[in-house]
Amino acid sequence: MNDSSNVTRYVKYFILIVIIAALISIGYRVAANIRNSNFKYDTYNILVLSKDSYLVHLDKSAKKITVFKYEGATKFLQNKSRIVQSLLIEVPIDAVIESKNKDLEIDKNFLTFDTFSRLFFNKGDNKLDGVNKTDLLKIYFMSRGVSDNDREESGDKIKNLKDFDNISYNNALYDNSIFDDKTSLQIINATDINGLGTRVSEMLKNMGYNVVSVDTNNDQKSSLKTRSSDTISFRRLWKIFDFPIKPSSSDSIADIILVIAPNNNKLFEGL
Repeated sequence: MNDSSNVTRYVKYFILIVIIAALISIGYRVAANIRNSNFKYDTYNILVLSKDSYLVHLDKSAKKITVFKYEGATKFLQNKSRIVQSLLIEVPIDAVIESKNKDLEIDKNFLTFDTFSRLFFNKGDNKLDGVNKTDLLKIYFMSRGVSDNDREESGDKIKNLKDFDNISYNNALYDNSIFDDKTSLQIINATDINGLGTRVSEMLKNMGYNVVSVDTNNDQKSSLKTRSSDTISFRRLWKIFDFPIKPSSSDSIADIILVIAPNNNKLFEGL
């Protein structure tokens, strides 16, 4: 009788240990998702690659959603790095959702419960980069609080790479926290990639950056030079260009200096 009672007790202990371990594991995964969440600033740009391509611009502070459809653009944007995709459409991309079946259709009603559940439970073989389940939950609840009057959509046909240059966003993608920051930015293209500095400038200006100069020099290593790393402008820029941080000199012409050098040429392959 005692042996049977001991076995029962051990089984209960074992089950309890398994339950505690499972709860710890779940808690760890939830904490990791929250810690690694990318949707933590006022604006968030998602590139959706399906039969056509879409840019979804979420603005938390303005409670607004803007969707741009790039008809026929997927063949130019797929299989490229996020920074190259950002430079092609001239918008800093925070996340990419790629529909392998090419059957995701996006409109100004993003994010519907149907699309949310499909992405959250990974129905339909979708590849998510830069967006986790915590982000999806944040996006869904944020989108449900956006009124119909604060949802906009527009589109362009993309037949070749040059068509990207003709897209006009008309300040629709401004991040007001960056624009109001009034932090000045100098861009230095030290690579042999012609026009890279101008491309980076246009991309960042579409986000609200105050670009005061685009220059070239012979630096061999990329860097981010700044007077203060506490500004929202710097933190967002470092998220895009994860370069070593250096202090800038007191006589520099801008608050932040972005130096793009040959040691990072591989980042821009496919541009």
